[in-house]
Amino acid sequence: MSKLLRIIDVNVNRAGEGIRVLEEYIRFITDDPVWMSELRSMRHDIRKSMPENAQDHRDAQGDVGRDVSSSNTLDDKTSVKQVLTANFVRVQEALRVLEEYYKVIDHYETAKRMERYRYRMYELESTISIKRQIKGLYAITSQGSRDEILCQVQMFIDSGVGIIQYRDKCNSESVKLEIALRIRELTMEHGVIFIVNDSPTLAMASRADGVHVGQEDESLCKVRRLCKDMIIGISTHNEVQFEEALNHSPDYIALGPIYGTTSKKDVEPCSGESYARWARKRTELALVAIGGIGIEELVRLKKIGIDACAMISALENEATIRKLVEAYTN
Repeated sequence: MSKLLRIIDVNVNRAGEGIRVLEEYIRFITDDPVWMSELRSMRHDIRKSMPENAQDHRDAQGDVGRDVSSSNTLDDKTSVKQVLTANFVRVQEALRVLEEYYKVIDHYETAKRMERYRYRMYELESTISIKRQIKGLYAITSQGSRDEILCQVQMFIDSGVGIIQYRDKCNSESVKLEIALRIRELTMEHGVIFIVNDSPTLAMASRADGVHVGQEDESLCKVRRLCKDMIIGISTHNEVQFEEALNHSPDYIALGPIYGTTSKKDVEPCSGESYARWARKRTELALVAIGGIGIEELVRLKKIGIDACAMISALENEATIRKLVEAYTN
């Protein structure tokens, strides 16, 4: 029994430490009080679940794995993404160990709770991964020639934009592919996410990071089959469309036009900020607001909890774009 309690003690600590790393990221980088509170409660409950005498069997000095761990560089990390991935895996593995060994010592209810926590960590890892990407200013290209669009994309990149959507209703398919391939080169070089509007085929041909579809475009199910590993987003204008979108598991959902728009004609009406608040309460998925957004509107939407703001006409020049980027960062 003493060795089993030692296993439990080690993995309770491992899970708690890993959750704390994730908690700090959520607290100071994503600024999400709901997730932070959930992780904190989970961490405390995992520690409280440990049998009272488990710590009595702790033997860090006698751990044969200690020297092995300290002498290798397998867990070296050079980015936040690597830190998050490593700690999600650490927590998930530790919870699996706890789940199995709690069963052995007849703590079945605790074992099932560890199982629920483990599955919740899988969900959070998937959601946070996308939310890390779909965050901040989401720039959409306006209509123009090949050179005009590429010049605009370069301005977005130079201004610090993290997400660029290529939207083109005018050029030929061959020119669109040429433009998209060049945008892919530019965005990949600078670590910017590249989304193609409306066309899964163009998104795949240009090796884009994702594709965005509207209510009149191909179904989410078909797009998911075609673009399995891509970020997939969909536009919605009301609660009914939003609920339907949720049924097909997009990676993010766009809401709007929140404040009206002059960039698109014949768009469906939207209930504005009230719709954004409702949507934020309804899901943890990344949410993107669009329509009539300037700096003041962006700040209000950020307070509601909207992850990104998509803009077209507001992106007039580099100075304006930088102010918008900073408004979402601060």
